[in-house]
Formats: sequence, C-alpha cells, structure tokens
Amino acid sequence: MKQYFFTGLFIALCLTVSAQGIQLPSADDSLLSQLPGKYLNSVQNKTKRVENLVARSSLKALRKMEKLENELKTKLQKADPSRVESLWSISTNRASNMKDKLLSKSKERVSRGGYLDNYTDTLQSILDFLDNQRLKGIISSNELEKAKQNLLNVKDQLNISSQIQEQIRERKQQLSKELAGIANCRHILSDMNRQAVYYTQRLNEYRDILYDPSKAEKKAMELLRKNKMFQTFMQKNSMLSGLFNINMSEDPTQALQNLQGRSVVEQQIQQSIGSDPSAQQTVSQQMDQSVSVIDQAKQKVSSGAGSVDDMPDFQPNPLKTKRFLQRLEYGGNVQSQRSTTLLPTMTDIALEVAYKFSPKTQAGFGLVYKVGWGKSLSHITLTTEGIGFRSFANYRLKGRLHATAGIEYNKFMRINSMTELKKWTGWSRSSLAGIKVMVSDKAGMLLLYDFEAQRSIPQTNSLKIRYHYKF
Repeated sequence: MKQYFFTGLFIALCLTVSAQGIQLPSADDSLLSQLPGKYLNSVQNKTKRVENLVARSSLKALRKMEKLENELKTKLQKADPSRVESLWSISTNRASNMKDKLLSKSKERVSRGGYLDNYTDTLQSILDFLDNQRLKGIISSNELEKAKQNLLNVKDQLNISSQIQEQIRERKQQLSKELAGIANCRHILSDMNRQAVYYTQRLNEYRDILYDPSKAEKKAMELLRKNKMFQTFMQKNSMLSGLFNINMSEDPTQALQNLQGRSVVEQQIQQSIGSDPSAQQTVSQQMDQSVSVIDQAKQKVSSGAGSVDDMPDFQPNPLKTKRFLQRLEYGGNVQSQRSTTLLPTMTDIALEVAYKFSPKTQAGFGLVYKVGWGKSLSHITLTTEGIGFRSFANYRLKGRLHATAGIEYNKFMRINSMTELKKWTGWSRSSLAGIKVMVSDKAGMLLLYDFEAQRSIPQTNSLKIRYHYKF
C-alpha cells in the first residue's frame, strides 16, 4: 500500500513541476555555468583597447595628412594658383567630416551594416547567444551589455578607418595625377604615401590584437562548441546563413547542396545566350571586366591607404608603428677579468635595455655590478668591488654580425654604504668599439677594444670579451 502511495506522490509532483514550467538543470546549462568568469571582462577590455587605438591612429593620420596638404597648398599657391580652388574645394569638407565622426561622443552607428569579418561575426553571435541565456542567471546582464556596446563601438571605428583609407587613397591618386609635373611638390606627395603606408600598417596590427584570443576566450569557445543550443544558434545565425539564405540548423552538407555550382551557372548562361558567337563574345568580355574589378578590389584591400609600389626605393620601417614599450629589448651580459696587484678576480654582471629605432639600429643603457672572487682558488672571497653604468649603440652589418660602440663609467671600490656613491671621485671612463656576433636568436658574444684602458686608474685590459643574452 505504501508503494502505491509514494508512486502516486511522485507522479503528482512531476505533473506539478511540469505545469509550473520549472526546468531542471540540463547538461547544456551545466556547460554554460563553466564559462570563465573573466570572459566578458576580457572581451570588454580588448575591444575597448582596440577601439581607442584605432581612433587615435585614425585621428593622427588625418591630422598629418591635413598638415601635408596645407604644405602642398602653400607651394602650389606660388607655382600655379589656378589649381588650388579645384583641388581643395571638396577635400577639406570630407576630411573635416571624418574628424567629426572620430571626435563625436554620440553612440549613433556609422553604418547599419557595420564592420564585418569572421572574428567580429563570431563574437557578435556568441554575445547574442549569451543574451538569450541571461534570464537563467548564468551571466551578468550589465557585463553583457557593456561587452556588446564595446563590440559595436570597435566595429564603428574599424568601419570609419576603412572609409578613411579609401578617402586617403582617392585623394592621394588625385593629387599625384594633377601635381606630378611640379617638382617642388614631389617630396610632399612621397611623404603622404609614407604616412598612408604606416597608417595601414598600424590598422593591421590593431586588427591582429583584436583577433588574438585570450585564455578566457579560448576556454569559452571550447565550452560553447560542446553546447548543442549554441551549435543550433550558430547554424541559424551564422554569416553563411545570412549571405546565402540557407537554414544551417539542418545538415550543413544538405543545405550547401542546394546552392548553384559553377557547372549549373555555366549551363544556365549557355541556355540563355544560345550558340550565337557575338553573344558569347559579349558575355566573355563582361566576365573579363568583372574579373578585373574583383582584382582591383583585392588590390585595394591588400594595399590599404598606401602602397610601397608607388615608391620603389621606400622600405617601410616595421617598427615605426610599434608603441614605445614594444620597441624595448631587454638583455644582459657577463665579463670576467683576472686578478691584478690592485684588483681581485672580478666578474661584471650587467643588465641592459635597448630602444630599437629600426630592425638594424638600436641604442640603450645598462647598469653593472662588479663582484669579486678573491685573489686565487685558495683564497675565494665574495666581495662587492664596484658598480658602473654604460650607454651603447648597435648596428647590424649583415646577418648576425653587428657593429657596436659605447661609453662606460666604472667605480672600483669596496662599497659599504650608498652614501659613498655620491662622491664622483674614483670613477673611470671607458670608450669602447667592436663587434657583436649572435650565435643564436638569444645568445651572442662581444669583442670590444677599450681606447682609454691604459689611462684609467686602476688600469684594466684593453681587450674585453663579453657574453650576451637577450631576455
């Protein structure tokens, strides 16, 4: 009797739960609950960072172009005043409108279509999917809204940058065509092309930052791929379904089979034009024109606002668009010398930081700590024998061979307190030059000659060998 009672109670409870619409946790909900807590924060920070970088770079490019155009206008005013009005009547307004868009604080979308690529499309789909799930208490609605807003903002900035690239390209072509014969304008036109090349280079780097997923993003994508609800959502809302109007919730292979292939299109064209040779020739010409238009579009995308093809002698500096910290190179080196009548056996341990002006040229400074080991193996004693600081410059001659030079100041003394360093007396100077050979990407050796070794007190070896390592 009790068995029937509990069975009936269980059935009644299940019917009550079903009637009230209460859902038990599913495997998909369990997967969503494992999403990294830092995922939305990571998306917010990265999209906001790229938005600011692109906006600053675009505004900087417009201001530099405006400055160069003003210089060009001044020179042209003296050489041929009649061309000034025709060349600068519309351009100034277009540049001003672009700057207003960049400086505007309004949230109005630049284009309803917006900037679109595989990464932003996937990220938009993920955020839309999470938006549908937020009522279940899995994610924070405020954090999600911030992430979606930041994504829209960065797409706006990328869209504006594409418009600026197109504007710079058209303006540069117009000025080059009209002013090619004026000698004193050529160097300004070359400067404009350089700025356009570097602007495109910066934008490509910022896109790489945007497309590089963080650990939280990788973990979230790994979990979402296992979620059946997300798979269905992506199949219905992916870029492919929007472009070709196919239902990706079905079998993708079956859906793609409904698309017209090349053979079907060729057959339909043949049926439409028949066997008339003149009609076939007309279609062939139109196809050639279409291919030419596509090739021109590809060339615009690849070259951006500027191209090095316009200046065969110009080699862009890949470090020109790097930020200050990205151009710093850290390293260290070690140098030992035998004991003398005045000094014990010593090892100089140096830490250095160099600023890279170009892939071949760098300059920097370093700090040196001198540790003493004693007079011989039978009398090993660790002591502080002094400190030093140095400045240096390197130039890559060929391959792994570099020319190097620098000036160093060393203080040889037993340092017992920091107050002793305030006295400038006792510092000896060294002027060095030599070569550096990198045996690998990280390790190398320096062979230096000290031109002031014999005049220093105490005297040191003129020839110095150091072992270098880059961190």
